[in-house]
Amino acid sequence: MAELKDEPVVENNYKKLQKKRLMINTIIVSLMLIITLSILIPTVIVPYARGYKTKGNTLVSVVSKNVASVTIKEGITEIKAQAFKDCSSLTKITIPNSVTKIGSEAFSGCSLLEKIIIPQNAVYEPGYSSQGAFEYCSNLKEIECPASFIWRIPESVEKIVVNGGETIPVAGAMNSKNLTSLSIKESVVTIEEMAFFGCKNLKDVTFAVNGNLKTIGSKAFSECDSLTTISLPSKVSDISYDDSIGKKWGAFTECPNLSNISISDVNQTFTSANSNCVIRKDTNELVFGGTKTVIPETVNTIGQDAFKGNNISSIVIPDSVENIKMDAFQDCSCLESIIFSANSNLTTIGIGAFAGCTKLKEIKIPMTVTSISGVLFDKCESLEYIEMPAYNKEYAHLFDSGKDNDKFYKVTTKEMRQGIGKIYYKYYDYYVPKSLKTIKIISGTSIADHAFDGWTYLENVIIDADVTEFGYNAFEYCIKLNRITLPLSLTVVQTNAFDSHNSVENIYFEGTIEQWNNHLKKMTAFKYFSDDCIVHCSDGDINIR
Repeated sequence: MAELKDEPVVENNYKKLQKKRLMINTIIVSLMLIITLSILIPTVIVPYARGYKTKGNTLVSVVSKNVASVTIKEGITEIKAQAFKDCSSLTKITIPNSVTKIGSEAFSGCSLLEKIIIPQNAVYEPGYSSQGAFEYCSNLKEIECPASFIWRIPESVEKIVVNGGETIPVAGAMNSKNLTSLSIKESVVTIEEMAFFGCKNLKDVTFAVNGNLKTIGSKAFSECDSLTTISLPSKVSDISYDDSIGKKWGAFTECPNLSNISISDVNQTFTSANSNCVIRKDTNELVFGGTKTVIPETVNTIGQDAFKGNNISSIVIPDSVENIKMDAFQDCSCLESIIFSANSNLTTIGIGAFAGCTKLKEIKIPMTVTSISGVLFDKCESLEYIEMPAYNKEYAHLFDSGKDNDKFYKVTTKEMRQGIGKIYYKYYDYYVPKSLKTIKIISGTSIADHAFDGWTYLENVIIDADVTEFGYNAFEYCIKLNRITLPLSLTVVQTNAFDSHNSVENIYFEGTIEQWNNHLKKMTAFKYFSDDCIVHCSDGDINIR
């Protein structure tokens, strides 16, 4: 009986073993099929599918990097960092208003994406990588997004609409070379430094008329070469920035073609005075201007960088202006005419105020000016005539950098320094334009030591002032100097004031022949002049001997 009962058990075990083998074989075949398909068909595009994974209300990642279109459902509040990174087939994405947070590089590498709209209440969180949301989106043309997303914008972008947020970050869209249109909506309060610096093709900038914009930082729109028109809204109160050394960089410096400038009539800080410029109401300082600026009579100060890099061709400085600040007209390469009012009250001209005005041929600085800073005419390669008050240093200090080439020549000066237990000299090189032939001094009492020492291209010096003294080596090595005008007030001329090999042929003296003979003729300095030199006095001409 026991043997008869064992037979069905053996049979049942055999059947179970067969089923297990069949199952294992099926799994192996399936795996081999999957591997084969992955080799033969490597790309599977998932068109128009939801195509993403979520965790609660957070979109974590896409299902496939080959997704072509994604519509995120309402209710999603966060898109995680790199969620759509390298989705190189993505051409369209719809983001609901419920999304309030988007992580670092969320759309980086979406190389076929051309347009994206981010809800106005969303905030970008760049994380430790400090990468932009749209890094390597090489075909992205149009962005509508809150202010925090304006960071490392791709060069391909042509249009930006800032639809929310308060602060556009430092250098956010700097050097976006294809950007042509920018619209900034009501919520934005601050545009930080260099935000749109170097956007060479940006020509259409629109601020919300009744928006909250208050601050436009240093160089925020500098070097926007195509920008011609700007209209500032009602709440703007700061359009520059003081750096650590006290230099004030303007928000619109070096915009060469900026010409039409206006500001809201209800702005409490600035006015344009219908003059195509921006003027501070409390100080009457002209903050910045453009190619069509006419300085109104209310302005008393032309601010730092006010016209820097602008293509203005001529300017009239009214008698109300008392101060021209540092770099005010620097690099105005089209500026050919600067006219000061006949009744000018100008007293101070800052460092480099006219430096780089390469087309400027002459300038007549009013005698009211008592303070002239250095490098005033640096790189003014076409300058032929300067009329100015006496300068208390070597006149080479009015120039600085340059090249010893067909437009400039080098003038070396030395300054005495006090060392530890000794006195030593420090030498400096300056570059004076070869075109500069005539200097006229209209006020002052003395010509400083070494004033024009080494000016080998200077031909004509006119002293039309109450100057009483020529200092040591004042005209040393002025080997081409052939004409000089001397005032009656001159009483002291140092022995070596003129080069012993000077070429002076004509001296124009304000006094009479008798006054010349009784005083100046006896000075040793004039014994070095050629026997052929003629002295033209008020009552006739005589030979210098």
